[in-house]
Amino acid sequence: VPVVPAISAMPASGTPTTATPGTATLALPDASPAMTRDENQAWRALASLWRVDLPEGDACALAVRQQLQCFRGKNTTLAQIRQLARPGLLTVQDEQGQPQQALLLGLGEQTATLGQGNLAKTVSLSALALAWKGDFATFWIAPAGYNGPVKTNAQGPVVDWLAQQLAGPDAVQPPVVFNDSLRQKLQVFQRAQGLPADGQLGPMTLMQLNRAAGLAEPRLRLTSP
Repeated sequence: VPVVPAISAMPASGTPTTATPGTATLALPDASPAMTRDENQAWRALASLWRVDLPEGDACALAVRQQLQCFRGKNTTLAQIRQLARPGLLTVQDEQGQPQQALLLGLGEQTATLGQGNLAKTVSLSALALAWKGDFATFWIAPAGYNGPVKTNAQGPVVDWLAQQLAGPDAVQPPVVFNDSLRQKLQVFQRAQGLPADGQLGPMTLMQLNRAAGLAEPRLRLTSP
């Protein structure tokens, strides 16, 4: 089973990085040029990192045509984002307490880089923690034929692909059945990544499988603590 470092429940600094209920909103005025209230505009900026040019309209619906899927997660920690190692969108609060989208490009020991090019801004993680409540969105690439969780005893290209990813250098002879044995191997992989070991082939699991396989995707700029 291919292994990449497990997702931890806390960021490397050892302090929580999501705002708690009742925390006063801390706006990020210095980073405001790197933010937008237009969610589709934010998705288009993110898509450019995948070298995909999305036209005006529903960005996620249009991205599917380019083999990209939108993922939206809640209660995410910076440690999880650091582990996924991919750029994404953070929903943060502006000075009026309204949600804005910030493109996350990098994470350091004490800072985060938001925005692109001349609009890129560096903010402290402590300031970000107060303005951000854990909403994180990104793109991911689904294997050919994937249309949701795989059912027990299912067969097909997705199951064959999964079996090969979990087998590592060992050869797999299709067709493969998604039986208890394969599900258990998937659960082992999930536990190794700090993911819920539900045996389901969901977006987070696919992101980690793709990362372990070395799929060419944009990477978050990381500075090790």
